[in-house]
Amino acid sequence: MKIFGFFLALCLSSFVYSSEIQVSDSIEVLAVNGVKTTSSFFGNNKIEVEDGSHQLVVKYNHKFRNDEILESKPYIFTIEVEGNTKLTTDRFTTYAQAKNSIKKDIAWHVENQQRKYTIEDADKLKGKGFMPYRNIELLVQEYNQLNNISSTGPIDQEVLNNKNAKNYLIEQYKAATQEQKEQFKMWFIQH
Repeated sequence: MKIFGFFLALCLSSFVYSSEIQVSDSIEVLAVNGVKTTSSFFGNNKIEVEDGSHQLVVKYNHKFRNDEILESKPYIFTIEVEGNTKLTTDRFTTYAQAKNSIKKDIAWHVENQQRKYTIEDADKLKGKGFMPYRNIELLVQEYNQLNNISSTGPIDQEVLNNKNAKNYLIEQYKAATQEQKEQFKMWFIQH
């Protein structure tokens, strides 16, 4: 019965979030609303959230054709999510172009169902010591306190780890008894 309850909770939680933040391949999302994201083998290019304001910590991370890799420091800013929202940067064809842009500050382009806009004045998150961005959640909390920003609210960690949750759900389904599988199928059909 516990497994059935878990299936129910996971299925219902996927209907709570009606929007999605989609990021381009050259952007890595480190945190959403102060909660660290975990990336899977397949990346974390899509994050399910509710409509509204969401604080993101992202960095530019791109591998160019000549195997040169360029990675920026993390940037922190807030975007308005309305339906499916895309976050992109300018496309750079060479390492030198991207490096020059990072020196000046990257322009982050936000596009959703209602509007398009560019964030050009995003703050760089300041790290500390060896492995300066290891505790991203603490850095975001300190940044918010210094800038008098109230928390935009926590996001469900299960949603941030959506691919992991799906894999866990599949494993739990495989481990369930035939009766539990039938109960889940009946519930799923009814809802």
